[in-house]
Amino acid sequence: MPLALLILLVAGAGASPGDEREEGVDPEVAACRQQCARQRQFGEAERRYCLRQCDEYGRAKRQQQEEERQGPERERDWCLHECRAGPPKPGCERRCREAYERGHPRRR
Repeated sequence: MPLALLILLVAGAGASPGDEREEGVDPEVAACRQQCARQRQFGEAERRYCLRQCDEYGRAKRQQQEEERQGPERERDWCLHECRAGPPKPGCERRCREAYERGHPRRR
Protein backbone atom coordinates (compact mmCIF):
# COMPACT_ATOMS: atom_id res chain seq x y z
CA MET A 1 0.00 0.00 0.00
CA PRO A 2 1.47 3.40 -0.85
CA LEU A 3 2.59 5.48 2.11
CA ALA A 4 0.44 8.38 0.93
CA LEU A 5 -2.69 6.25 1.32
CA LEU A 6 -1.69 5.28 4.85
CA ILE A 7 -1.08 8.93 5.73
CA LEU A 8 -4.50 9.83 4.36
CA LEU A 9 -6.06 7.02 6.37
CA VAL A 10 -4.39 8.19 9.58
CA ALA A 11 -5.00 11.90 8.97
CA GLY A 12 -8.56 11.58 7.75
CA ALA A 13 -9.77 8.79 9.97
CA GLY A 14 -11.89 10.05 12.77
CA ALA A 15 -13.69 7.75 15.13
CA SER A 16 -17.32 8.52 15.76
CA PRO A 17 -18.11 10.00 19.18
CA GLY A 18 -19.96 6.85 20.16
CA ASP A 19 -17.09 4.49 19.30
CA GLU A 20 -15.70 2.55 22.21
CA ARG A 21 -11.96 2.78 22.63
CA GLU A 22 -9.64 0.51 24.52
CA GLU A 23 -7.82 2.24 27.32
CA GLY A 24 -4.31 3.20 26.27
CA VAL A 25 -4.98 2.83 22.54
CA ASP A 26 -4.07 5.89 20.49
CA PRO A 27 -7.25 7.23 18.84
CA GLU A 28 -5.38 7.82 15.56
CA VAL A 29 -4.17 4.23 15.48
CA ALA A 30 -7.64 2.91 16.33
CA ALA A 31 -9.18 5.03 13.57
CA CYS A 32 -6.49 3.92 11.10
CA ARG A 33 -7.17 0.26 11.92
CA GLN A 34 -10.91 0.81 11.46
CA GLN A 35 -10.29 2.41 8.08
CA CYS A 36 -8.13 -0.56 7.03
CA ALA A 37 -10.88 -2.97 8.04
CA ARG A 38 -13.48 -0.98 6.07
CA GLN A 39 -11.53 -0.87 2.79
CA ARG A 40 -13.59 -3.10 0.52
CA GLN A 41 -11.08 -2.94 -2.35
CA PHE A 42 -8.36 -4.44 -0.12
CA GLY A 43 -7.67 -8.13 -0.25
CA GLU A 44 -6.77 -9.96 2.95
CA ALA A 45 -3.01 -9.48 2.45
CA GLU A 46 -3.44 -5.74 1.80
CA ARG A 47 -5.66 -5.41 4.86
CA ARG A 48 -3.06 -7.13 7.08
CA TYR A 49 -0.34 -4.87 5.65
CA CYS A 50 -2.48 -1.80 6.30
CA LEU A 51 -3.07 -2.89 9.91
CA ARG A 52 0.66 -3.51 10.42
CA GLN A 53 1.40 -0.02 9.07
CA CYS A 54 -1.10 1.49 11.53
CA ASP A 55 0.56 -0.36 14.40
CA GLU A 56 4.02 0.71 13.24
CA TYR A 57 2.83 4.31 13.06
CA GLY A 58 1.57 4.02 16.65
CA ARG A 59 4.87 2.54 17.87
CA ALA A 60 6.88 5.27 16.16
CA LYS A 61 4.60 7.97 17.56
CA ARG A 62 4.88 6.60 21.13
CA GLN A 63 8.65 6.32 20.83
CA GLN A 64 8.96 9.90 19.59
CA GLN A 65 6.73 11.19 22.41
CA GLU A 66 8.76 9.27 24.99
CA GLU A 67 12.03 10.64 23.61
CA GLU A 68 10.65 14.19 23.63
CA ARG A 69 9.49 13.77 27.22
CA GLN A 70 12.73 12.26 28.49
CA GLY A 71 15.24 14.28 26.45
CA PRO A 72 15.58 17.32 28.74
CA GLU A 73 15.47 15.22 31.91
CA ARG A 74 18.17 12.96 30.51
CA GLU A 75 20.32 16.02 29.71
CA ARG A 76 19.90 17.31 33.27
CA ASP A 77 20.77 13.91 34.73
CA TRP A 78 23.89 13.69 32.54
CA CYS A 79 24.91 17.19 33.64
CA LEU A 80 24.46 16.22 37.30
CA HIS A 81 26.45 13.02 36.72
CA GLU A 82 29.31 15.04 35.24
CA CYS A 83 29.19 17.41 38.22
CA ARG A 84 29.55 14.52 40.65
CA ALA A 85 32.38 12.84 38.73
CA GLY A 86 35.95 13.73 39.59
CA PRO A 87 36.98 16.62 41.80
CA PRO A 88 34.34 18.87 43.42
CA LYS A 89 32.95 21.53 41.10
CA PRO A 90 31.39 24.33 43.18
CA GLY A 91 27.94 25.36 41.92
CA CYS A 92 27.88 22.77 39.15
CA GLU A 93 24.73 20.94 40.31
CA ARG A 94 22.91 24.23 40.88
CA ARG A 95 23.76 25.34 37.32
CA CYS A 96 22.47 22.05 35.91
CA ARG A 97 19.17 22.38 37.74
CA GLU A 98 18.76 26.05 36.81
CA ALA A 99 19.47 25.35 33.15
CA TYR A 100 16.89 22.57 33.19
CA GLU A 101 14.29 24.76 34.88
CA ARG A 102 14.94 27.69 32.53
CA GLY A 103 14.40 25.43 29.54
CA HIS A 104 11.38 23.71 31.08
CA PRO A 105 9.51 26.10 33.43
CA ARG A 106 6.37 23.93 33.50
CA ARG A 107 8.30 21.09 35.17
CA ARG A 108 9.36 23.02 38.26
